[in-house]
Amino acid sequence: EMQRSLVGSEMCIRDRACQGIKASKVTLGKNVKEIGKYAFRKAKNLKTFVVKGKLTKVSKNAYKGCKHKIKLKGSTAAVRRANLKKLKKSGYKKFSR
Repeated sequence: EMQRSLVGSEMCIRDRACQGIKASKVTLGKNVKEIGKYAFRKAKNLKTFVVKGKLTKVSKNAYKGCKHKIKLKGSTAAVRRANLKKLKKSGYKKFSR
């Protein structure tokens, strides 16, 4: 099972940055606030998404072409709820807590 951590000083995941990523689990550091267009497009193996901070923007179609139900983890329950709402607004509805 592959994992990928995206941490450091990056404030956003740029457009198409992780398109087609093979990892089943992705962890975003607490500095990441935005997810760009098609950032995780066709990430067909993605099943777990860990967000350590609060997202301010998730672009449309960021998860277009994903196949599985994606479990959201990380941070407090209130922040997870807010992140879940933003992630679902991007157009991909198969996120769960």
